[in-house]
Amino acid sequence: MKKGEKFLKILIIVTMALLLASSLTILLPNTLIPVNALTQLTQRVDPWTGQPYGDIMQYEWPQYGCEEGQSGFGPGPAPNKPNVLWRTTVAGVGGQPIVFSGKVFVIAGSTLYALDAFTGSVVWTRSLPRAPSGFGTAYVVKVDAEHLMVFCSGPVILKIATGEIVADLHIRHYMAHPGSGQYFWGAYSSKLKMAYVPAFNVTTRESLILGISLATPSQPKIAWQYVAYSPSEVIACGGGKVFLGTTEGTVYALNGSTGQRLWETHTRGGLVQQSAIYYNGKLYTSATTTQLTCFDGETGKILWQYEKGGRAFSAYKGAAAYGMIFDTTIEVDPHGHVRAWDAETGELIWKQPAYFYISYTTIAVADGKVYTSICDWAAGSVVAGITMPGYTFACFDAFTGTLLWRIPGISFAHPTVAYGNLYGIYGGAVYAITDAPRDWTHGFIGNVENPRVAVGQSAPEVLRVRWEFQTGGDVSSSPAVVKGRVYVGSHDKNWYCLDAYTGAKIWNYTIGAPVRSSAAVVDGRMFTGADDGTFYCLNATTGKLIWKRTTDGAFLHLLEPLEFQVRSSPTVVGNRVYVGHLDGKVYCLRAEDGTVLWTYQTGGPIFGSPAYYKGMIYITSTDRYLYALNATTGSMVWRSFPLNMNIGVPDRSVLFNIGTPTVADGRVFIGGGVMYGTALPGVDYYPHSVPAGAWGGAIRFFAFNATTGASIWNQTLAGNTQPVWVPVYWARRLYISEFGQVTCMNATHPNSGPYRVADFGAAYGARRAGNRTWGQWLGYQISSSVAYADDIRGPKVYVGCDVGSVTVLNAANGKSLSSFTTPGNVPSSPAIWDGKVYIGSVNGKIYCFDDSPRVTVSISSEFVKGMKVKLNETVKIRGRLFAIPEEHVWDSQKGTYVPVQSSLRPGIPNAVVHVSIIKPDMRILNLTAKTDKYGFFEVTYTPDVAGWTCWVAWYDGETKPALTYNAFCTEDYWFEIIPPLTQPQLTTGSTIPTEYIIATILLIVVVIAIAVYIVKRKK
Repeated sequence: MKKGEKFLKILIIVTMALLLASSLTILLPNTLIPVNALTQLTQRVDPWTGQPYGDIMQYEWPQYGCEEGQSGFGPGPAPNKPNVLWRTTVAGVGGQPIVFSGKVFVIAGSTLYALDAFTGSVVWTRSLPRAPSGFGTAYVVKVDAEHLMVFCSGPVILKIATGEIVADLHIRHYMAHPGSGQYFWGAYSSKLKMAYVPAFNVTTRESLILGISLATPSQPKIAWQYVAYSPSEVIACGGGKVFLGTTEGTVYALNGSTGQRLWETHTRGGLVQQSAIYYNGKLYTSATTTQLTCFDGETGKILWQYEKGGRAFSAYKGAAAYGMIFDTTIEVDPHGHVRAWDAETGELIWKQPAYFYISYTTIAVADGKVYTSICDWAAGSVVAGITMPGYTFACFDAFTGTLLWRIPGISFAHPTVAYGNLYGIYGGAVYAITDAPRDWTHGFIGNVENPRVAVGQSAPEVLRVRWEFQTGGDVSSSPAVVKGRVYVGSHDKNWYCLDAYTGAKIWNYTIGAPVRSSAAVVDGRMFTGADDGTFYCLNATTGKLIWKRTTDGAFLHLLEPLEFQVRSSPTVVGNRVYVGHLDGKVYCLRAEDGTVLWTYQTGGPIFGSPAYYKGMIYITSTDRYLYALNATTGSMVWRSFPLNMNIGVPDRSVLFNIGTPTVADGRVFIGGGVMYGTALPGVDYYPHSVPAGAWGGAIRFFAFNATTGASIWNQTLAGNTQPVWVPVYWARRLYISEFGQVTCMNATHPNSGPYRVADFGAAYGARRAGNRTWGQWLGYQISSSVAYADDIRGPKVYVGCDVGSVTVLNAANGKSLSSFTTPGNVPSSPAIWDGKVYIGSVNGKIYCFDDSPRVTVSISSEFVKGMKVKLNETVKIRGRLFAIPEEHVWDSQKGTYVPVQSSLRPGIPNAVVHVSIIKPDMRILNLTAKTDKYGFFEVTYTPDVAGWTCWVAWYDGETKPALTYNAFCTEDYWFEIIPPLTQPQLTTGSTIPTEYIIATILLIVVVIAIAVYIVKRKK
């Protein structure tokens, strides 16, 4: 039973007891309001239509603005998180990526590049006969399934598959009217297979608009020409028309097939230039004017204009989708805005601030989101007296304007959306931003290729609990997260599989000992360590046993205290599973059936996990050595010198070297040594000399040559605690847990850096630890490995601590960004997946954190018939579910934007709203309705009992991948059901009937229950 349902049932039972005490029996339903559990998002649904998208390969971006109306709307799915799929450097690249036929087309200079849309690799390149025409953003157009066009003073036709040029129609007089400042090459109608471009006949001094037929791609030809007066450029096409802007503030509409003029309308905006949008039979222009103007596409009549204010300059057109127009403008308030208007009425729906110089940017809208740059100038630059924060790209919720995320330091001026990805160009590189997360397949090491690094993955800056799951024991196991499922073990002897979005248990599998190892999940199978002396392989979907392999027995209490109770976790490469065991052996098992392919016997129990690198397995043993084994045969390739470096070991310290190595760039990095070790006098510990009598200096960090085992360097660590973590290597830096600190060191020159870590052996003459690039003290001993998010918004480091905290640090400087405290130590190591962080605690809970925004919602509703309704007369309850978003406004005293509650009320589409009707006989009828595209809903009710009736409308809230809508419940509304005249009427008097009093009491309790329930849901 869900907590919310249980709480409501308790309140109902209490209410029943009170009513029974009044000697009156009233029947109550089992629940007042059903609780809608979150469902796993297994199939993306269009937020506008409510229908699944289906095959993403149908969603392309075949020309500027995506389609001939240049709406900037991609009809398919789009990223909720800014995960980097790939980044490809193309020197001199610029403009807008055009995406179709599985390729991304970009231009650098006079060279056309075709990149693979999913890998970023170069498929082919082609030198164009001339440079592309115009100053604008995109020159490539998909003509048909086999051909594309690039406009280079005329259409150049190429084969999509190979880049071979098949036709070139050079228009010698192609140019705009002198002085018009043409930005774009023209426009293309995919329906009519016509390209429209300006031209200027230098002999006759006539300005022309040309219609070029591409019906036969290999033979493009000029179909018609129109002599225009003061044209600026072709601004859009659609509905069988082509639209022309002029320097005189006039808009012309021509027949797209014949060039015949259909209408002309003069605007008060002056110059009409650059580009426009044709959407739902209307033309919208805003570029280079202070107004957003809507024209009837058939007649040219101005339907509405919105004055954006002084200095409200729009360089390019905006976008149109979901019945809204989106645009960016510069204005005096004081930087600029991103805004949305109702496309039919021009009513402003939402706005958010932005910083613009001129804003030569465009907008892409897809999947309920708006993608655009919100700062187009360098940080620290002063524009019109305003200091710019620096290039920034952002994603907004299209319906409420809520900022979902932003990428500082990058500005995709002209984004496109195709195949579920976002494509953009910045800094000489083409980016693909994806929604698909990279799986965290190995709980302890994260992944084989880059241990404990989430490459290109976004991760939360604020640790806000999304869900938590309670097990029956401590959780020191580290989660693996694969395909929307979390796999983690508990000391209650169970392996758990949980829904990654909701935390709901999918299955559990019980073994014979507390689970301290972490799982590896590969190819639909979950592989475990030998916590109870047995290796298991389970079906990752069902939890059913596939095979198990029993070894030489279990050792349940080999090390103390608790933080040392790690267990070796499996590493899976191909069809082989590598794992260590407390029997001192390294095992190689066949993944298919658990057959032991080879073992290697070390001199002590193995607690660390294996690392794989270029055909080798690297693992440490408590016998003090680091081993390099041939991954195929298990034969030893090399063995290091003792990692305690012959330092004296007190009797109380028996076992050591329980860390896990990381291998990168041909080097093996590993923590080793022995707690409370004492250096022997006069012994030189290569390559650093340790002073005689050093205390605590036995805990060290090593770098070895991965091929030969030669020592490269070793570094003294802070404190006196044996490391149990996996070191993280990324971009020639190492990130490690170091006693009570997380530190970063240069992987090549570890003693460089301004930060000297704290050490507790100074009073005993201990040698101090070396310098670090940065360090951050967390308060107490750390048994958790760090996790590194290679986040395009800024790299982050996550770690658990024995003071019960989970902390996220800025990976560039170590500054704490946020933290969350659990009621127990956190020896579990965090996992990063789909913009979320997962970790366990010894309080028995598994946590999921994210920082997606929360949106406040409200419901306005009305009872159509008024206060009195006849019995058996059908009535309607209507209402609207809308958001109350935060809007940032400029505070002149503070010199910055501050959040305030917006006065705008955008509707929420395709949401389920409930209406609970409480009848006079205390029965409750629950009705549901789905909001339309603007947030409106309606339910009908036919009363069957006379008397006073109450109803409330409520929304259960919804957690989406990008944001969460909070729950809301209206106050109670009353109306009276009037019986027929033949039915005895209730007598009136000075005394209120007892049943009315009881009903009122009950309804008050119901309303209180609903309110408390909603508060609990918000928490």
